[in-house]
Amino acid sequence: MSLKHVASFGAVGVLSVVGVLGGTRWRRVELRRAELNEEYTKLMTEMRTFNEERLTRDGRLAAKEVEAKATAETVDILWSDRLARYAEVNKDLHAYLAALPEAIGALKGLSNHYRYMSEEMPKFMGFDIACSKMHNLALMLEHGKAVGIERVAAAVQEMFAAEPLVQTVCTSILAAPAPPHPSSIAAASATFTFCMEELDRAVGKVAMRYAAALEEPPNATPGILSDSVRKLVGMTRADTLSKGQRQLAERRRDLERMLRRAQRQLHTEEDIRAALDYTRELDQHLQAAAPKRTDLLLSLPSRKDNFLAAVRSDSEVKKAIQQINLWRDSATTFLVHRQAEDALQCYYLLLAETLTAVNELK
Repeated sequence: MSLKHVASFGAVGVLSVVGVLGGTRWRRVELRRAELNEEYTKLMTEMRTFNEERLTRDGRLAAKEVEAKATAETVDILWSDRLARYAEVNKDLHAYLAALPEAIGALKGLSNHYRYMSEEMPKFMGFDIACSKMHNLALMLEHGKAVGIERVAAAVQEMFAAEPLVQTVCTSILAAPAPPHPSSIAAASATFTFCMEELDRAVGKVAMRYAAALEEPPNATPGILSDSVRKLVGMTRADTLSKGQRQLAERRRDLERMLRRAQRQLHTEEDIRAALDYTRELDQHLQAAAPKRTDLLLSLPSRKDNFLAAVRSDSEVKKAIQQINLWRDSATTFLVHRQAEDALQCYYLLLAETLTAVNELK
């Protein structure tokens, strides 16, 4: 074997050894690199965790710092406010202490006033109660003018239970029947005028029928021709007046109606009493028995009696008389209530004058 071959074998062996050593070193390097990479990853993870914990801890510390600052500011504000209030309280207390002597003097005066009021309070209370009753009585009387004294009589009687005059007046109002009645003299006058006009209208109709019956011939010729003649005669009698004369007659009747209405107006309580007397006389006159008829010729007094009998027997006249009787009852009730109002008004004036005199004496 030559040296060249030995050298080549040696070179191959050396290269093999070098390759084995190099591969072994390379594997060691790779393993070490893997270990280092793993350690680096762990370190990075730990660093990230540490940074996160540090940031969280910094946030908590910042929040605690802000909270501590807010707490400190709140405490400062509270203490400042408390100190200011303490200062105000001290000032008020000093002012109270400074004004205490004056307050004690005022308290003495107030205690004297209370003692005087406790001694004189029954008199004052009695005077105030009397004034209140007087005021309430005035209100009741004013309300009674609008709704009727019988609506407030019970309240007035209960209010003045110890007054004999008020008790008597209210008892008379409550005990008597209270039919519908006018609330004023004007209403009574209007109702009286209406009733009398109704009576005039009813009596006028009876008079017209009675006059027509007197003008009829006793024995009228039967037949169509005679009836036509009578109608023509009636139309001729109706048309004898001219248009101006008819207007003048109508104006005269209207004037007479206005004059009668003006004469029947009632303005005072005396007028109402006179109207009551007149209606009683009228009722007695119309309700009187008619004289007996005889077989003698009809004279003027007998015709008058016949006319009165016709008036008394007429249904419309009877209805008008009933209306007048109802008006008389209502007007009587109105006068009674008006007298009661006058009595209560006099009592009110007497009470007011008495309280005024008592107040002046004080």
